[in-house]
Amino acid sequence: MIPIQEQSELSSQFKRKQIVIWGFLFLFILTTVGFIFYLAYRMMSERGPGQAIGTNQSAIKIPVSSRSAAAKEAEYSENYFLYGEFFPQDRKYKIFKVYYKESIREEIYSFLWSDPDKIPGLAVHEENIAIFQSADSALFINHNGKLAATNDFTPPSEHFSVSPDGKKMFYFKFMSSLGNPMLILRDLEKDKDIYTWPLNSQASEVCDFSGWSVDGEKTYCLGKKGNTTNLKIFNAQNPSYSIVKTIRDANDAKYYAERSILLFAIKNKISIYNQNTKEEKLVFSAPDGSSVKNIFLAPDGSRVFHTLNNRIYSVNIDGSDNKNLLGERDAELVSLSTNSRDILFKMPDGDDNRLERYLAGDIEGKNILDLFAAGKQASGIQLIGWYLGENNTH
Repeated sequence: MIPIQEQSELSSQFKRKQIVIWGFLFLFILTTVGFIFYLAYRMMSERGPGQAIGTNQSAIKIPVSSRSAAAKEAEYSENYFLYGEFFPQDRKYKIFKVYYKESIREEIYSFLWSDPDKIPGLAVHEENIAIFQSADSALFINHNGKLAATNDFTPPSEHFSVSPDGKKMFYFKFMSSLGNPMLILRDLEKDKDIYTWPLNSQASEVCDFSGWSVDGEKTYCLGKKGNTTNLKIFNAQNPSYSIVKTIRDANDAKYYAERSILLFAIKNKISIYNQNTKEEKLVFSAPDGSSVKNIFLAPDGSRVFHTLNNRIYSVNIDGSDNKNLLGERDAELVSLSTNSRDILFKMPDGDDNRLERYLAGDIEGKNILDLFAAGKQASGIQLIGWYLGENNTH
């Protein structure tokens, strides 16, 4: 039997050991928590303020001029354009929204991409953007970069056009690993294909759709093969096609269905062809040895904007008043806004010859805003569209 005094001493020793053990545990926990907070602080410091963490979408507004990034989205104008660009260093393709009046760029979506020689197909599909990362595979996002669901028929590539009433669709389908295309007319109401043109026919040569006729029965498509550019008409009511105009050695060509005008440049000359009257007219002729490219007809039909020998000009549709918009600065026209008020152009980056700077200005070449820099690669940026004002006109 253990004496009472010895029991008391043993109990005291046990309590002291418990106190020591709990003290060590408390210190260990305190040290661990402090170390975790320290690591978190270091990580945040290294990332710096304003950087997105582990996400494909970013709501961060990147100031690309002297404007502050603190400007609130509610204060932005309703004028913006969307474009895509490949980033080889990140192995990603990114889509941006640019509020060009405020010089604010916002990355809205990105996805993995590794092929520098090929770019994914992008197209406007109703109110959304269709992204074609591979054949027969598409996803849709809205203008804020959120995934959008659709129960409608999805074409297999970006080469498609829907009639104004939403009832018919022309689209190209690639039938083999060799990429042989086939043109198909689909009835969207009945949800079935109703006519197919054979492989290797002229109709099935891929072209860029350029709008519909006023009656909504025909669509126009501009295709280039070798040095030949063809303007085709596809009839959705009575399935047929025809080539209405052939141009050879064109530097650039665009069809404006709303005005029935084919605008094209050959060497140093700009011309128009009126599909209604079948008349061809010379708009402007530069000195011999010059090169005209990047031609755009103003939406109001009054002027033609173009790049001539690395300078940007605009000329009246009758050939008068050909004026240099930017002086002696090397520049190349990229696009013209749908309200005829603004131009998008690019210039060499003065600090890095691997980059090009993209800028916007009014049609007089004034109020220039430096928007962003992009890599000088073969694919360049892929402009999706301009969206302007209360009606969000594309």
